[in-house]
Amino acid sequence: GDADIYMLVAANVIKGCGVAISAVESTTCIPHFGGNQGPGYPLFIALNWLFFENSNFATRFTQTIIVCLSIIYFVAALEKFFKSKNTAIVVGVIIAISPCAVAWSRFIQTETLSLAGTLWLFSELLLSVKNRELRVIGISLALIFSSFIRLDAIALVIPICFAAFSVY
Repeated sequence: GDADIYMLVAANVIKGCGVAISAVESTTCIPHFGGNQGPGYPLFIALNWLFFENSNFATRFTQTIIVCLSIIYFVAALEKFFKSKNTAIVVGVIIAISPCAVAWSRFIQTETLSLAGTLWLFSELLLSVKNRELRVIGISLALIFSSFIRLDAIALVIPICFAAFSVY
């Protein structure tokens, strides 16, 4: 059900109707805001469709690449934090083969990009604590990205506060 809504909103974005849940053939644009989804995922789909001729495979492939890159970044942050390449690699492999990373990438759902944003944010937090300096730009961008995909990602403010108290 959610994938159909995301694709409908993406089609409306491409049509020029904006973030709307109207039928694509409709002349009116009914604004869409519902549940815990932000406009980021339909915009992500729309961009993939624009570049790859309405290919859902391209959307799945692109989100898989993004989550893989976020896992690599997280592993690099873990390696710096723990000063142990082996620990970082083991954690990275566990994340990479976990159902969260593997299963969700096959679907047109927000979970894959949500995981990528969360890993990006926690990477920034680990590096902040390690360097004893809050990485404000990286943390901000990761939180914006995550909350643009899923509105419930705003709860990531809690670990940000803990990291800020730990650093300062």
